[in-house]
Amino acid sequence: MGEYDVIVVGAGIIGLATAYHIKRLSPGTKLVIVDMMRSPGSGDTSKSAGCYRTIFSSTTNYILSKSTIEFYKSIEAQGHDLRIMEIGYLILGSTDRLRTIENFARKLNIAYENVEKKLLNKLGIVTNPDEELSLEPIDGGVLIREAGILSVDKLVEFYVSMLRRMGVEFLLGVRVKRLLLEPLKPLGIEGEPFPWQDVKVTGIELDTGKILKAREKVILAIGAWTCELLDPVGIGVPVKPKKRQVFVIGAETAELREFMNTPNFNPYKILPVTILPRGIYLRPEPSEQAFWIGMSDHIGRPYRLEPTPQAESEFFIYGIYPVLSKYIPKFENLMPKASWAGHYDVSLVDGVPIVHEEEEVIIITGTSGSGIMKADALGRIAAHMYLGDTYAQLHKGFKIKVSDLGLKRRSVEPETLII
Repeated sequence: MGEYDVIVVGAGIIGLATAYHIKRLSPGTKLVIVDMMRSPGSGDTSKSAGCYRTIFSSTTNYILSKSTIEFYKSIEAQGHDLRIMEIGYLILGSTDRLRTIENFARKLNIAYENVEKKLLNKLGIVTNPDEELSLEPIDGGVLIREAGILSVDKLVEFYVSMLRRMGVEFLLGVRVKRLLLEPLKPLGIEGEPFPWQDVKVTGIELDTGKILKAREKVILAIGAWTCELLDPVGIGVPVKPKKRQVFVIGAETAELREFMNTPNFNPYKILPVTILPRGIYLRPEPSEQAFWIGMSDHIGRPYRLEPTPQAESEFFIYGIYPVLSKYIPKFENLMPKASWAGHYDVSLVDGVPIVHEEEEVIIITGTSGSGIMKADALGRIAAHMYLGDTYAQLHKGFKIKVSDLGLKRRSVEPETLII
C-alpha cells in the first residue's frame, strides 16, 4: 500500500496544472499523479484542437481563459516554446449573430474588428449559399484578435518537466478501479462504512488490486470519466461526456494554399481559426499546411463515453462536408487524410467548469471543450481549495472566490456563446 498527502487522478492538462500549483504553493506536499494512459497528456488532452480564445458571454469563463492564456504567454517569454500563434478567431454569420459577438467583446473589453462581406467573397467564401440546406447567409465576420492556436504537446511537456523537477511521482498505465470510502468515526466493525455512517474518500484502489491512501485529499481531474468513479460512491456532478471529432484536410490545391496563407488578418499571414454557421470550425495547422476541421454539434448526437473513441467518416461526409463545401467550395471533392476523436466533459447546467469538494475529494470537470484554454486557472483554484483558502489568486492579478465554481455555493455567470 502506498501513502501520499495528495493523489491526483488524471494526467491530462487539468491534472498536471493542478499538481503543479499544489507543489508551487506547498512544496512539501507528497503527491502522486495516476493515469490509465502510459504517458501524461495522452488521453483527451491529446485530442484537443489546440485553439484558444478569451471571447465568452460569461465573465467567469473570460477570467478563467484570460488568466490562463496570459500565463502561457509568460511561459513562452521565459523560453519554453509553446508555439503560440495569435492568429485570431474569425466568426462568420448573420447580422444578428455578429451583433451578439460584438456585444460580448465590448462587455469584456476584448479587441475585435469587423470583416466585410466583400473580403470574405474575395477569399472564396460563399455568403449566400444554396437554400436547399437552409443554410444561414453570411453578412460578414467579427475578427477576435486575442485568440489563436498553440501546441498541446509542448504545453504538456512544460508541466511534466516542472513536475518531475518538483519531485512529483507519476503512476501511469494503471486504471483506478474505485474510490475508497471510510467512516469519519470508524467502529472497527467488518463491512464499514455502513449507510448510516458519515464517510470520506480516503484513497483509490487500482485495477491491479494495489491500494493508494491519501492523508489529505484525492483530486479527480479525469474529464469525461468523472462520473465513472463518482457514481458508484453516490457523489453527483452535472456533467456528461460527448464525443468530439477532428478531421484533417491538407492544403493540397493552389486555391487552398492561397486560402490558408492569406495576408489579410494577422502578422503570421495565416487564416484565423474560422467559425462557420452551424458550428463548423477550421483550424489552420501551418506546420502541416493543413486544416483541422471539426463541428460543435448539440442536439442529435448522444452523450456517451467511449473507451477508445474513433472518428466517424459518416460524421464528416454527412454532417460537415455538405455545409463546409457550400460555404467554401474550395473544399469540394476533398476528403480527410487523417482524423481523431476524444471527449468533451460537458457542463450541463451553465456551461462553466466545476471545481467542487465533497467528502474529501476535489473534483475538477465540466470544461466543455475549453480545458486547454482554462487549465492554469482551474489548477490554481483547485490548489487553493486544497489549501483551504477562500480566494484563488490567478495569473495577471485576477482573483476568484474558490466556492464560486463549486456546487454548494455556486456563483457564476452562465455561458451562452457556443462556438
